[in-house]
Amino acid sequence: MVQFADRVKASTSSTGTGNIVLGSAESGYQAVPSSLDGQTIRIVIEDGSAWEISTATFTNSSSTLSSRTLTSSSTGSLLNLSGSAKVFISPIVDDLQFVQVYSSTSDLPSASSNHGRITHVHGEGAMYFAHGGSWIKLQNATSSSGGTLDPVKETEIIATANQTTFTVTYAAGNIAVFLNGSKLGAADFTATNGTTVVLATGATLNDLVEVVEYGAPFASPYSSSIHTATANQTSLTVAYTVGKVAVYVNGVKYLVGTDVTATSGTSLTFTSALSAGDKIEVVEHGALADAASAFTDLTDTPSSLGTAGQLVQVNSAGNALEFADASGGVDNQGTLTKSFIENETASITLANAVSPVPMVSVFKEVPQIGVSSKGPWDVNSTASNYTRHDGAYASTALTPSSATTDGTFSTTNPAGSYSYDVANAVYASKSFDVSSQEGTPRAFAFKSDGTKLFVAGTGNNTVYRYTLNPAWDISTASYDGSSQSFSMSSQSTTVGDITFKPDGTRMYMVGHGATTMFEYELTSGWDLSTMSYQNTSKSILYSTQPRAIAWKPDGTKFVVAGSSGSRGITSYSVAQAWDLSSTLTLGTYVNTGWGVYGPVNDPYGAAWNADGSKLYVADNDTNKIREYICSSGNEYTVSSTTTSLGSTVLDLSSVFGNLEGVVFGDSGKKLYAIDYTSDTIRQYTVGGDLVFSSTDLGKSV
Repeated sequence: MVQFADRVKASTSSTGTGNIVLGSAESGYQAVPSSLDGQTIRIVIEDGSAWEISTATFTNSSSTLSSRTLTSSSTGSLLNLSGSAKVFISPIVDDLQFVQVYSSTSDLPSASSNHGRITHVHGEGAMYFAHGGSWIKLQNATSSSGGTLDPVKETEIIATANQTTFTVTYAAGNIAVFLNGSKLGAADFTATNGTTVVLATGATLNDLVEVVEYGAPFASPYSSSIHTATANQTSLTVAYTVGKVAVYVNGVKYLVGTDVTATSGTSLTFTSALSAGDKIEVVEHGALADAASAFTDLTDTPSSLGTAGQLVQVNSAGNALEFADASGGVDNQGTLTKSFIENETASITLANAVSPVPMVSVFKEVPQIGVSSKGPWDVNSTASNYTRHDGAYASTALTPSSATTDGTFSTTNPAGSYSYDVANAVYASKSFDVSSQEGTPRAFAFKSDGTKLFVAGTGNNTVYRYTLNPAWDISTASYDGSSQSFSMSSQSTTVGDITFKPDGTRMYMVGHGATTMFEYELTSGWDLSTMSYQNTSKSILYSTQPRAIAWKPDGTKFVVAGSSGSRGITSYSVAQAWDLSSTLTLGTYVNTGWGVYGPVNDPYGAAWNADGSKLYVADNDTNKIREYICSSGNEYTVSSTTTSLGSTVLDLSSVFGNLEGVVFGDSGKKLYAIDYTSDTIRQYTVGGDLVFSSTDLGKSV
């Protein structure tokens, strides 16, 4: 479907009936925003007294409108432009979605001429939408757990202008609210008191508000996720519970099994291709709550709870449960205390017959300190299959093969560490706001010892240096002054990422508008006052918007992540380490947007772990960091045959508006991420030291 933007009007010097190159915005108006790059938009052209209404595809990099398709014009065909026309964005009446009320289905207009339209048939109290040449009635969903979701009550209210509060009786937690046929999200209304529904935004005069009450609450949480479709998209990767999912496109509910297939629990397949910009909402309803809320609500159970110490047993008739005293319900009919040798058997003599079979409990007594041998009770001679929970340390090393016969061990306070544990990342409550120097930060990097921070962005296209004391503590960052800054605007006005050679004598920058990687020299490592551009650059293929660079530590390989066009990750190798002027060889490419490598629609940041076996990619679209795994022997390289999507996901969407990059520090014990919405770098703990001390005495190892 076509896209729009507010107050867009520009001149053009283009002539003829072909592509249109837009000039500057008219006074009081704005140019076509870059967010519409690649989208089909509705335009109106005025050329003197002649006019044209059409659709066209906008390309932001060249400010060009292509593929003009006529809707109507004063000449009956595409205008032959004179070179002084005006172009602006405006919808036509067919672009405006509204819900019209009809008395019966016989009054509905042609579905073929109204594809995608939503109507309300008052006589049936139902919504219909036009699809595939037919009017399709929106049905009620069902739960696979046995209960039905058929509504017990539907209330329709015609709104007054700016009305927010609607009086209606309902059971809290059991309702869904629709505005002109479109289902509202949880954030769009409040319905907690059972008597009123309050909209977050006032309705328009004559809007139709429907409150649908279902027959039971949901036991598991209701959840909803929103996705934006690309042109001709037919599948979507998303997790859901089969039989408990509803799918809406632009607010219209799709019939599962007819309009969309939802059988795998991991992906959806649409019968008809979607249009670019379509909004897909995937709603997880959860299971219906059980009618019984307490033990005594169940059938064939006692009507009241028993007394303390009683147990539940089957009655003598074998058809119900009852409470009984423990002494009367369970008798101790026999005991045996004995030290066994391997494979020995023994008998227990019962005082009375037990029907149908007796219950036998076996306990083993294990001395905790000073025992010379544990005997042959499933413990081998080295105690390697026995875990000690309480005992004094002996004098041998902490290895199962050298355990003493009583199962004790000794340790000399072994030290170790763990790192790159992204799955268990913990916010360190440390952050730094860079807006005093850069209002739209896109990239950052650290000196190898963590005492310097470098930040760059598209606000000034300048790299700035800061000092951290102590090292790696982002909250202590302090700007080093204008002498420690360097403008890169002569190379690119759309800085995407910066990285450094480990000794700080080289810096590399990708510009996501220039699709190019640039090399700079620092005659004194990490000192920006000594930095200069080396007139060395290389074009980055397979990505029209390169956003991130991740080097192999020896400088012979790197990958580039791109967010537009062929979005994904591309591998490169360099003939001479850290030298872009040497031969650059294009390697393999992985599309992160779809299939087994997605969904990472906007990879804006990338960082390797210590050995190049894992690449962590920051997704600007979802504000999540995802893990890619390289097979053994293919470290620091991505390809469709040797790289797989890992299970680790670090979700930062609750605190990040636009995740721009990810960097590891302090030997992988810390992770840093930057958000250009808040202009803030946040610090997370993903590693640390492992040390045993005297307080660990007696703990299981």
